[in-house]
Amino acid sequence: VVTPFIRQEWKSCGRKVLTALTSSILSSSHSLAASLRRAIISALGAVAKVVSADVLTDICLQLTHKYNTLARDDLEMSAMVGSCIQQIVSRVGDAISSTEVWKQLLLCTYMGCFDPDKEAQEVWFECFNQALNHSGTGTKLAAIRRMLADVCDAATSRMKELSWKRRLQGLAVLKDVLQNVPAAVLCNVEEE
Repeated sequence: VVTPFIRQEWKSCGRKVLTALTSSILSSSHSLAASLRRAIISALGAVAKVVSADVLTDICLQLTHKYNTLARDDLEMSAMVGSCIQQIVSRVGDAISSTEVWKQLLLCTYMGCFDPDKEAQEVWFECFNQALNHSGTGTKLAAIRRMLADVCDAATSRMKELSWKRRLQGLAVLKDVLQNVPAAVLCNVEEE
């Protein structure tokens, strides 16, 4: 029988463990063996099940910030961050209730779909689809329309970076927006 006291202890311990797992991934990904990275990422998803929504919010925002501020061409870290977000979204996406967190997750995962690394791109694409489902957004078009200004800002920001790979990522995002969003929406004109 799980008592409220035990549940509270799990949450308290879970916060510490989740923070430690996230820190180990974000600070030393290059020195970790691939099998250890996979184990840590899997553990991150399991521990995320026992923490409070506030802790999930903090971790999600920390991960999206890490992706958005990656050192130039740190492709390995990109895939790691995508895998971490994917674990959280797939295992406890229903526990995330903040619309601001979902907005950040959707923006980050959408941008990740155009990551220069093909392996990372696959992770981010699957993560984006899971985020669409768990957030209740529904479709890619609905997500882009909700965050159009943020997507354009993020893409143009990437195009100003020194890394050509990041610049090309920004261009690919803008190209995808132009191909998928109706012109009337892009021009702020009501569709008939």
